[in-house]
Amino acid sequence: MHTRNARVGRVLGLTPQETQAVRRHQNDLKQNWTEAEVQAEGLPRYYARDWFIRELNRLGCLAAMEVEYGYSNQVLSKWGTRHGLSLRPRIEPGLRPEARALRAAGHSYVQIGAGLGISATTAQRLVKQD
Repeated sequence: MHTRNARVGRVLGLTPQETQAVRRHQNDLKQNWTEAEVQAEGLPRYYARDWFIRELNRLGCLAAMEVEYGYSNQVLSKWGTRHGLSLRPRIEPGLRPEARALRAAGHSYVQIGAGLGISATTAQRLVKQD
């Protein structure tokens, strides 16, 4: 916890956990974080819209961001929505036959998704759709 926050917490008579919870709530309320602000505050990178968009474009999907950075898909989805993004996967037409071939070869949906850069759920949907 930052020293400034600890001092404010002591003045208000808050425990360190309560001070941290208040700070987290304040951080969640702010909408337009820059990468420098995120780094200075010690917040997760996905708070910064520019970083989020750049990494989503580079990696192609939230599942790949989850693997690369260790953030949960749920929290990435929440922040993508907060950043005003449509997060439906962009499925290329050639993925369906490839996903079906991998499934026929005995691969799991998780393996198929990781190999194609999509989520396991999307891989399952591709294989099962007509």
